[in-house]
Amino acid sequence: YRFVQLHEGLAVREDLTSLLTAPDEGEFDIVDDFRTTNSFHGADLGVTWRRRCGPWLVDVLGKLAVGGVEQTVTIAGQTVISESAADDGTYVGGLLAQRTNIGVHRRNVFAVVPELGVSVGYQLAPCLAAKIGYNFLYWSRVVRPGDQIDLDVNPDLLPPEEELEGALRPRFEFRDTDFWAQGIRVGLEGTW
Repeated sequence: YRFVQLHEGLAVREDLTSLLTAPDEGEFDIVDDFRTTNSFHGADLGVTWRRRCGPWLVDVLGKLAVGGVEQTVTIAGQTVISESAADDGTYVGGLLAQRTNIGVHRRNVFAVVPELGVSVGYQLAPCLAAKIGYNFLYWSRVVRPGDQIDLDVNPDLLPPEEELEGALRPRFEFRDTDFWAQGIRVGLEGTW
């Protein structure tokens, strides 16, 4: 069994002050928040190969996990208008997060997660070895916060919303991509 999880977030905050005179003056605090969670559950099969040559050790690891990913995208936005004669208030929606894409969006998709690793070690004592290794992990389908942003914005939807003309944009659409990570590990291995 293999479980892998990836949480990411991207928030944009703007503090704006209008240079217009009354009644269009005011300050605007705008927040757009995009968060993603990917949870992989699957079956993991793999092979480990170890070679010893005198005091030197070489380990090679190969794994392949096949399963499903629950992708969750959470989009939120808020606009606070203050010091305005025309309109003070707190509104749902920012600039890139509007009523047309705000919410929690979930889906399940198929994915694969292969992992490769190699390590080299030196036997310091009969029960102690020093090791250094490298791992590479690939994940075929994840959602990431920056990919969920629709830059096509209808200005009629900006808070406070007035008469709507044109398309309901920005809109939400799942956009997944692949993800990879690499790591280096250094350590001591004790056996008894």
